[in-house]
Amino acid sequence: MSMVLVFIALLCLVVGAMAWILHTVPEPLVVRRDARQKADCIIVAGGVPERAKTAALLYKEGFAPKVIVSGKDTSITDRRTLLAAGVPASAIIEEPRSTSTWENATFSRPLLKEINAKSAILVTSSYHSARTYATFSHAIPEVRFTSLPDETVIPEEALRNYKRKELLKRVGYFLQYGVPLF
Repeated sequence: MSMVLVFIALLCLVVGAMAWILHTVPEPLVVRRDARQKADCIIVAGGVPERAKTAALLYKEGFAPKVIVSGKDTSITDRRTLLAAGVPASAIIEEPRSTSTWENATFSRPLLKEINAKSAILVTSSYHSARTYATFSHAIPEVRFTSLPDETVIPEEALRNYKRKELLKRVGYFLQYGVPLF
């Protein structure tokens, strides 16, 4: 079994290296977009303000009654963005300790349990959405996740760089945490 995992990891590294060289990463390897559906809460994986703006729109459209903002350096800013967009303070839950996607998931787990959430919408950048979905689903299997990424337009060169880095991080998360690659 371990030889199979090593082979898969090496294969992914080769694919990642080839994609890096060719400057293309197929979108399905890094982007996950699900159908919009209601959930028990929305989780904003910290990073950029656009993610919180997307979460605020989903909240105001009635997709979930609670919003978790997750991220050590971003939860306060995301909270302010949500409040400015009309999300009431009573609907916002802060997770201010995480510094990675893995920690976003593991530190959000007790918050989800506290509100008895069985489903959650994940909001992050499009290029980060597949790993976020895989990480949360792996770390919190008792919750059904939906990925509705922020669709802010990113300049093509920057997007290519983000996708390459994301593919390498997916391999790293597989090796470090056992998060499925696909």
